[in-house]
Amino acid sequence: MKEWTRKERYRKIEEVSPEYLVNLANQVEKSVYRQTYHIQPPTGLLNDPNGFSYFNGQWHLFYQWFPLGPVHGLKYWYHVVSDDLVHWENCGVGISPSTKYDSHGAYSGSGLVDKNQLHLMYTGNTRSKNWSRTPHQLMAIMDKSGQIKKSKSLSLKEFQRVIQIILEILKCGNTRGIIMPLSVQKERIILGLHLCINQKI
Repeated sequence: MKEWTRKERYRKIEEVSPEYLVNLANQVEKSVYRQTYHIQPPTGLLNDPNGFSYFNGQWHLFYQWFPLGPVHGLKYWYHVVSDDLVHWENCGVGISPSTKYDSHGAYSGSGLVDKNQLHLMYTGNTRSKNWSRTPHQLMAIMDKSGQIKKSKSLSLKEFQRVIQIILEILKCGNTRGIIMPLSVQKERIILGLHLCINQKI
């Protein structure tokens, strides 16, 4: 089995030729191990599922994806949708590691529906020259047309709104259908709850 270098593991999909990607996809498609039922990546590695939500009449699921091989590397969020939780349709990359806050991967996160938008909270990873990791709590918002736009960072106002939605759902006793933002750091949850309570949101 091939040993992958760090450079190979952290290569962006945009850095390889279209021919390379087509050849890789063809190889994967011809594999005798290709599934006919379960969610599976078009190429590469499927990792954690994230952002599982019901939005705009469909089920949405994102998963961490390294597209260039069957190893852990630079993570994207790949997006799939379903009407029945059995048949899934590929929508392509939902979140790519494209900013200074997620330059080394889009990691675990959750989805929360609010005001006809799907809010995707996730952990962006960066690495220093000595390869120490710094996580950042980030958010992207998907509109009803399926367009996803990243926020620069999860602002305090956005975080307050997330906490407000969670509290409203809990106050109504409806905890079904809510997927808590588990990726959000504990300190920010405490701060957000404190701000919500003090401002009587």
